[in-house]
Amino acid sequence: MQAHLGGLALGLALALVGVLTFVTASQERLLQKWMGSTVDHGQFPAARRALRGQGMVLFLSAAATVLVSAGPSIGLAGEAAMALVAALVVIQAFLIWRLYGNRDPFVRQILGETASMAFWVGIAGLFLWAAAERFSGAGRLEALDLVVAGMAVHGATVMRICARRLRR
Repeated sequence: MQAHLGGLALGLALALVGVLTFVTASQERLLQKWMGSTVDHGQFPAARRALRGQGMVLFLSAAATVLVSAGPSIGLAGEAAMALVAALVVIQAFLIWRLYGNRDPFVRQILGETASMAFWVGIAGLFLWAAAERFSGAGRLEALDLVVAGMAVHGATVMRICARRLRR
């Protein structure tokens, strides 16, 4: 069985963004730019923790995506592989829940904006693909294709929001 190249590319992109997130959290100048010039330095520790948590979520996403995409081609299959993927997703969900549970309005705003934009762009894209499939004979998508497309939309949305914040 061949590896899912879209999933591998997405996994590598998620890992790269995770590294950039950790770098941003570790560099005082980048963190200042990220948070804005009017923010009190007392808020830096919470922002640093939040960014590091987001970096960890990205790494777990990258690991799960690469595992699902390449696992069958390297002999990883069955219940053990599924348990590993499930564990990665549960840990990721817990970290996201903790990040959202953080009372920092800055983090909540970014998470809410990202989720909303990714949902609507993703739904519009899937609707258009369904229409193309019905009317134009476009090929059918596999479940992994849908997941990769959804995560790619979400990742692009996060990068857009982050880039906008760093340009301020």
